[in-house]
Amino acid sequence: MLEELGRRFPGDSEAPDYFLRAFRSYRTGGDMEAATKVGMLFLDDFPRRKEGVEIAGAVGATLVERGEPGKAADLYASVAERLPKSPEAPDLLFLAARLSVESGDPGDAAMRFSSYRAKYANPQWKSAYATISIGLLAWERGDVKTAVRELEEGIRRMDAGVEKDAPRELFEIGGRGIIVLGEHWAEQFRKVTLVDPLEKSLAMKERFFRRALAVFEKAKEESPTEVAIQASQMSGDLFVDFGKSILDAQRPKGLKGEERERFEEALSERARGFFGKALDWYVGALDRLEAEKGPADLAVPIRERIESALVLLSGTTVVRGVR
Repeated sequence: MLEELGRRFPGDSEAPDYFLRAFRSYRTGGDMEAATKVGMLFLDDFPRRKEGVEIAGAVGATLVERGEPGKAADLYASVAERLPKSPEAPDLLFLAARLSVESGDPGDAAMRFSSYRAKYANPQWKSAYATISIGLLAWERGDVKTAVRELEEGIRRMDAGVEKDAPRELFEIGGRGIIVLGEHWAEQFRKVTLVDPLEKSLAMKERFFRRALAVFEKAKEESPTEVAIQASQMSGDLFVDFGKSILDAQRPKGLKGEERERFEEALSERARGFFGKALDWYVGALDRLEAEKGPADLAVPIRERIESALVLLSGTTVVRGVR
């Protein structure tokens, strides 16, 4: 009856109340399909009414339950834009951005995270989360420059301090951001080939190596178990790749006889040091995985890497204590 009154007399001053009461009655009665229909009518006809926040919350949750996160994101964002001074607007905009990611709409997600960060500095964890998300979205679309800048800024915001009740998901996405940064510097490291004169190219390669390793070590120390183990594994990979690149380094021209043998032995000795450190990282990752009862499937690639590292070391060094 209330819905019908609202439809028949849309210009009546009480029409908003008819729709609102109808919405609440349908919701109380468990008919969310009818509640959604009336709620959307209310939002279309009376976009500036503060009750729109209440309706958006209920209708958006229903859309998410139906498997339509994109529609829910659009709804939350539109209401946050219409009612920017409402206490609920920041939460609605932040939720809209996250749902845009979930629905596979990176463009809207980046735009909404950027809007949130520009408008709301608190809580600090959400500002950091938004910044890291902007960086990850930029990385996914291939905008490396923006990704690195935003990820470094987001991690700085986390390091500067966030609320004590910041949720675990912040540290999960933060760990992902750190891993991506590490991947970026690792990629720069791998692009440097070792050519004669060896020490010059080694110094350049080592700069990127140290930068990537420092990022992975940060992830290992500060991230949840799965991300920390991934970081340890990737650190081991860095050492393996450095050792292999040393063995593949360009040899100076004119080396012969004993001089050539000494040069080759020096390269092998240097590479062995990297392979040994890689093994330490892999074993450490496996030990932590078992101690913290992490996902069992993560053990398989780590064990494979341990075996590969042992092959690289075989015949040149004695390795003890590895199971």
